[in-house]
Amino acid sequence: MTIYVEKPAFNLRSKLNELDYDRIPYEKMPSGTIIQYVLAPASQISARYTTSSGTPSNTGYYIEIAPRFVNSHIYIEGVMSNHHNGGGYTYNRLKNATSGQWVTDNGTAAAWTYASGNDSAWYANPFQFRDAPGSIEKQKYEIWGYASGSLGYWGWSGSPASGTRNFNNMYAFEVKQ
Repeated sequence: MTIYVEKPAFNLRSKLNELDYDRIPYEKMPSGTIIQYVLAPASQISARYTTSSGTPSNTGYYIEIAPRFVNSHIYIEGVMSNHHNGGGYTYNRLKNATSGQWVTDNGTAAAWTYASGNDSAWYANPFQFRDAPGSIEKQKYEIWGYASGSLGYWGWSGSPASGTRNFNNMYAFEVKQ
């Protein structure tokens, strides 16, 4: 016995034209894809911060990003221009101000990371943190720091030129899981 199957005819070209190729839907992107990238505006990272305090405080440097997926990882990276007078150190750390939690790259919330000093030199301190906020709410990430031994600086100049980054940089990107 022979069976005949009939399908309605369609125009493949018109079906393809119906698709939105200007933007691939985020839901169709594979794991490991960078979904978005945000560069901190110069105004958020250019002012000089100075302290001689050993108590951690907000430097005023921050970046904001709103994840598109609840399970995404957010990477926050950049470089801080740090100086310390004499034999002490400056310490940099990242805090998720939205959740109120420290963001760690080593799994130890008590450890301050990215330190420089023990001399009177300027350092370009690179940093990289990964956070899994578990939310699509806009996340605000802040650089916190403190000094030990004497005066510490964040940002090369006390009077940076308008629109410059004062030798600081910070960006964030979302990676789909």
